[in-house]
Amino acid sequence: MSRHLPILLRITFLCLCCIFPPALRTYAITINEEIAALYNTAQQLNKEAISNISYELQREQSHLGGSKQKIILKGSDGNLWLFKFSDNAIIDRVVIVSSLAKLFGVNCNEVYPVRLPINGEAVGGYVQILLPHARTLSNIPPQELTSGQIEELQKQQVLDWLIYNFDAKDSNFLLLPKSGKLIGIDKDLSFKHINEAAPLSRKSAVFYKNPPYYDKLWASYAEGKINADFFKTFELIDHIQNFDDNLFTEIFEPMAQENDNGGEISPAEGYSMVMEAFRQRKKNLRDDFRKFYRELNSEKGQAFQPPREGISSDFSKDVLQRLKNDISEKAFWLEKINSHKNSRQNNLEVVCSDKAWNMLLFKVVISEEQTDFNRVVAELKSIRSKAASIHEKLAVSLYIAKIRRMNEGDKKSAIRFIAEHPEDIMPLELLSYLSTQEKILRNSREQTLDEEDYYLLGLAYLVKKQYKDAKFYFDKVGEPAAEIPR
Repeated sequence: MSRHLPILLRITFLCLCCIFPPALRTYAITINEEIAALYNTAQQLNKEAISNISYELQREQSHLGGSKQKIILKGSDGNLWLFKFSDNAIIDRVVIVSSLAKLFGVNCNEVYPVRLPINGEAVGGYVQILLPHARTLSNIPPQELTSGQIEELQKQQVLDWLIYNFDAKDSNFLLLPKSGKLIGIDKDLSFKHINEAAPLSRKSAVFYKNPPYYDKLWASYAEGKINADFFKTFELIDHIQNFDDNLFTEIFEPMAQENDNGGEISPAEGYSMVMEAFRQRKKNLRDDFRKFYRELNSEKGQAFQPPREGISSDFSKDVLQRLKNDISEKAFWLEKINSHKNSRQNNLEVVCSDKAWNMLLFKVVISEEQTDFNRVVAELKSIRSKAASIHEKLAVSLYIAKIRRMNEGDKKSAIRFIAEHPEDIMPLELLSYLSTQEKILRNSREQTLDEEDYYLLGLAYLVKKQYKDAKFYFDKVGEPAAEIPR
């Protein structure tokens, strides 16, 4: 315990500074002000901790799925971390949501913005501790959930409604194996569609591409398969509405500081729009859920009377205690990190290309026009020619190989392959993948390969440091292969 004393003393000092500014207050602070002060302390500890962690590529990574590029890293703190490639706008949103969840006592994964050297370039994104063996709610009906898990889903719905998150599908909720704790993840679409808000309804599937799990939850309730404690929801709503809006102004401030990329609206204008939408949702939160729950219960032929506003509850006290426990855990975490703080962050060599993926996302997936695959291949080759890293060149080449095997206008296949990222190929499995790839290439070209195929295979063997094989394929295309040792 003695070796943790300096950090614990510093934490106590930080807490007192947040709660009592230099000119000591002459009035009693509210419990939500105390929560805000402890939250600020936790954020300072997080910032210091993350800045002292170094990462290396976890070689035994498996296919992670999803649309975004992501890799698994081993941190110098001993944890496995998930890094997601993201632009500043998405990073700001996920960090804001993570902050709000902590203030509100809603279980969400904590995320931290970082820039990592990947393939020789500084790449932006965010990290979160990987939760091994966690299950999603896919194929788990609401009636198999515990009362505590149902209560947490009700809290998640309040948060999702408040932050305009319409991506609450089954796979965006995790159940931890031992504790049974339910956690909300991947809320990175929050605030993105504030002008396309669908109504709060238990039949919202008609509004969304991926129906939220809440539809299943409330269908089960309407059919009498589960019970729900609505009192808990209004405890959370009262807790949220008791916060001063000035706190949220500070939390959302990074949105206004983003670089202006010449879009239709400036970052400052976007920040103002989001803040106004958030304030309105916060102000109307009780009325929105009172109306929703009345309609829900009327389907069962029963009346619904919400608890009166401002009732006494222990909800805020529970959130305060959670923050105190979190700060205590962060103190020991920081002490562990500081014992390895001199570890240097080395360049991470990953078979990935953020530039190629983003181009494909906008030209193939999001675009409403018919895809011109020849033009897409030409753009990919242009990106590859400018890439300095052989790992990035290989990633772009893998994209090109897949695009070339598609039928013109085959949008469905194009969208499916965009989620099959090159970085998902485990380094230990690259050779077996190459063997399969070579067979596929031969079969699709009537047993012949062309220069693009040879170049792909040469890069792949070069990444595996099998220089003789790499030279064999590079020679077929006249590639100098300067990377191959003499």
